[in-house]
Amino acid sequence: MLHQKLKKGFTCALVAVLSLFLGAGAGFAQTRNISGTVTDESGEPLIGASVTVEGNASIGVVTDLDGHYELAVPASAEALRFSYIGQEDLVEQIGGRTVINAVLKSANMALEATVVTAMGITKAEKSLSYNVQQMELPNVAPTGSFVNSLSGKVAGVQISQASTGVGGASRVVMRGTKSLSNNNNALYVIDGIPMAYLQADQPEGIYAGAGQTGDALSQINPDDIESISVLSGPSAAALYGSSAANGVVVITTKKGAEGRVSVNYSNTTEFSRAYIMPSLQSTYGATEEGSYQSWGAPINGSATYNARDFFQTGISETNSVSLSSGNDKNQIYASVAANNARGIIHNNNLDKYNFSLRNTTKLLNDKLTLDLSLSYSKIEEQNMVAQGEYSNPVVAVYLMPADADFKAVRIFERYNAERNFKTQFWPYGDQQHNLENPYWNTERKLFNNTKNRFMASAQAKYDITKWLNVSARVKMDRNNENHVKKFYASTNTLFASQFGHYGSDKVSSEQKFGEVLANINKYFGDNIINVTATLGANIDHLEYGHSNVEGHLKSIANLFTYSNIDLTDGNEDVVESGYVKEKQAIFANTQIGWRSRVYLDLTARNDWSSSLAQADKKSFFYYSAGLSGLVTELIPGLKSKTFPYWKIRASYSEVGNDPEVFLTRPTYPVTKNGATTRTRMNNTDLEPELTKSYELGTNIHFFDSRLQIDATLYKSKTYNQFFEFKLPDSGIYSSVIANAGNVSNRGIEVSVRYGDDFGAFHWDTYATYSRNVNRIDELVRSVDIRNADGTVTPYSLDKLEPAGLGSVKTVLYEGGSMGDLYVSSLQTDEKGYLRQNATGNVIADYSEAGFLYAGNTAPKHFISWGNNFGYKGFTLGFQFNARLGGIVVSKTQAVLDYFGISQATADARDRGYVMINGMKSPSVQEYYQVIGGGNGVMSEYVYDATNVRLSELTLGYDFPVQKWCKWCKGLNLSVIGHNLLMIYKKAPFDPEMTSNTGTYFQGIDYFMQPSTRSLGFSVKVKL
Repeated sequence: MLHQKLKKGFTCALVAVLSLFLGAGAGFAQTRNISGTVTDESGEPLIGASVTVEGNASIGVVTDLDGHYELAVPASAEALRFSYIGQEDLVEQIGGRTVINAVLKSANMALEATVVTAMGITKAEKSLSYNVQQMELPNVAPTGSFVNSLSGKVAGVQISQASTGVGGASRVVMRGTKSLSNNNNALYVIDGIPMAYLQADQPEGIYAGAGQTGDALSQINPDDIESISVLSGPSAAALYGSSAANGVVVITTKKGAEGRVSVNYSNTTEFSRAYIMPSLQSTYGATEEGSYQSWGAPINGSATYNARDFFQTGISETNSVSLSSGNDKNQIYASVAANNARGIIHNNNLDKYNFSLRNTTKLLNDKLTLDLSLSYSKIEEQNMVAQGEYSNPVVAVYLMPADADFKAVRIFERYNAERNFKTQFWPYGDQQHNLENPYWNTERKLFNNTKNRFMASAQAKYDITKWLNVSARVKMDRNNENHVKKFYASTNTLFASQFGHYGSDKVSSEQKFGEVLANINKYFGDNIINVTATLGANIDHLEYGHSNVEGHLKSIANLFTYSNIDLTDGNEDVVESGYVKEKQAIFANTQIGWRSRVYLDLTARNDWSSSLAQADKKSFFYYSAGLSGLVTELIPGLKSKTFPYWKIRASYSEVGNDPEVFLTRPTYPVTKNGATTRTRMNNTDLEPELTKSYELGTNIHFFDSRLQIDATLYKSKTYNQFFEFKLPDSGIYSSVIANAGNVSNRGIEVSVRYGDDFGAFHWDTYATYSRNVNRIDELVRSVDIRNADGTVTPYSLDKLEPAGLGSVKTVLYEGGSMGDLYVSSLQTDEKGYLRQNATGNVIADYSEAGFLYAGNTAPKHFISWGNNFGYKGFTLGFQFNARLGGIVVSKTQAVLDYFGISQATADARDRGYVMINGMKSPSVQEYYQVIGGGNGVMSEYVYDATNVRLSELTLGYDFPVQKWCKWCKGLNLSVIGHNLLMIYKKAPFDPEMTSNTGTYFQGIDYFMQPSTRSLGFSVKVKL
């Protein structure tokens, strides 16, 4: 039966194509003309509605921009069928009529009729040949980036939150990591204009991690966001140029609305507590008084110290007020918001203030639309610590013995008569881990970030005809940051002199963006063919500056001024640098639709990047092509209320990514000692990184569109990766960067949603599933590098180590995957037994041969399931997230074992032995101080990253305030919770936390802050 329908549909489609050339009435002895309009119940024209002769899908037209149609039908035709997505089909008998005006009723579909796509262009969802997921912003935790709220709601997107406390950045990777050396995070676009990507330095070792900062998204007021579209594949984002290969998050902000003045006020307050912490023992005390080793005798009575007591209750409060007003010619929107928060570690604070103003005006008989917007944000961050030993209070807190006198430590500074001021009190020494009093770290080692960001944009659109308009938009985005360090006198002399340490690191950037567009939307051939096109050009100009003055104080304690910095002791850092980068582009996008059933998408773009200014190839071209078809409209009789919608789509794209600055042009950095010799040779033969991507997907609706299923299969390959090669020692240059390498990703994304009303009760449930497989197909097999003296050095490379933390490192192999971790192990003999020393203990193997493959940090599967219920004003929502597979490594656990403070060491002491080669060995302390000593034998600290959690919970009520107050529009009170329950977990820390939002150092824990569990409330008032 299905075969016959497909055959009939193909025949009808062939007849329709022939009719374009032979005339709509070809093959009919007699025809008559019927015209009219197609509107919805409110009278709005349904642009692109389909009008067909009932029983003959080859005879039909599509309505124009006014919802008007004209159709030549056979004299024998009895009825017309009117169709539009989101509306119920209507069949009208022709009889003797020549004018038929159709009014379609809503089908109560959950389907969004339009979505915001690339360049901020709104398109009908049915016409897309690629996957776009659009949503409104839900209730979110205000202390972090709002993008964290998308976790689990968007298939194919992996979101990790930085372990820096309040205001931390987020890592957003779509469809796997692609670039070995470039950025892999998604591109963010606000109202059609890309944001400059300026990622802060990331912790890259076991020491660094203090003084981190939030990302640019944290500077946006979530209450200003109207909707978010996630373009997870490069096919959807090809028009955006560089970085679009990583996917795009398109943010549409709110505008003013026609009508009387509307005022919205919201307050969100959340309280958070430390949640996932390592298991620490409380039964054994210190080895001796004043020692930090917890290998002593059992504690008489109860423990006097609990590490959890160090962490305070975090609180975040956000207050936001917005105003909207306007008439049919002019609308205005204004908002102000304040977010004040403190973290679970004392003195980790965030204060954020946002102001925005937007005005939209129509002029010249509504042909000209002007859209002006201004926004300003000010952020002050303090003591954001991601991980590491340096300046991290978590290290001393976790390692402190259970019988220690922690009350004495809380008085972290005491008067020093010799120096005549208070100095640090810490009787335990650095314990070879650079330990200091944890309260000294929070109170007297200050990392303060101040950010000021100002954005202004203007957009103008002029309608030349009904089917042609031109538009232009400009934007200026200015950002100034100052990162200040203040270490008080008596700080560990590794970090400061006896007088202290001071540094001021200033970063400034200014993006200027300009774009012109011509937009076409026209019907041809009796409205059978619809062509929409966008032609445009833009320029993106970025100026970046960086200056840093830092060093130990030289003469006066705690006087934090430039003049008091010792610039001669070798600990100083004086840097001033910057760059100017510009990209110019021309682009085009065309979509050809046939009878609102079949759509062909074509895009093309050519970029000229200043980072290729000295290269042989100064520009790069890329494109995409896609095809989609509505099967339920193409096969007669297939569409019904049970099966109303089925779309199949396929696309292919190529997206370029230009190299970083100064790779093709020689530069000479200037430091405190003057100009330095540049040892990396410039290469004019560099080409942009290139990602080729294929995508095949389907969108299916059942039961009057109450059940919706979206599925996508994809595969991508990223070529022309950037590698740095070592040159012969005899030359004047030490290295050169060249193109090589190929990384592939393939996977599947599925989202399912069902929504229905049962009287006054509403239920909406959704689920997402994604899986990505990453593979390094090629590193460097055969590359010839021309040296400065004209000689050629051949290279082949099948192994690369881009990152390492001593006993755990990332190793890239051909045939392996990005995110593969290798770890140190214990020595074994030829039979696989652990080698033992003279005392019978195990032996660590830190040699190259001793490193073993631990696994990959990326999850194998990611699943989420959420529900929203509504009943007479009450709402209940919750979401579960499950990450299945992948591994993580905990260096924290290794150090805890070495010091004897972990619960695992206490359990072994309670048993009286550890198992070595199947035998019970009583050398518990010796065993743990081998596997936990030094860098740690990390093969013993690899954990399954699988976890299942209740990630969100909301319970709210909409009060019927209009019964009591006519000028009140709404009042909602909600209880909200995040990360409330960890249902399943094997790792000793939260696997979804990350100390690094870059490409590498994922899945490695070294005294990260614990993840938090939060509960709070939200109040929203509409007037």
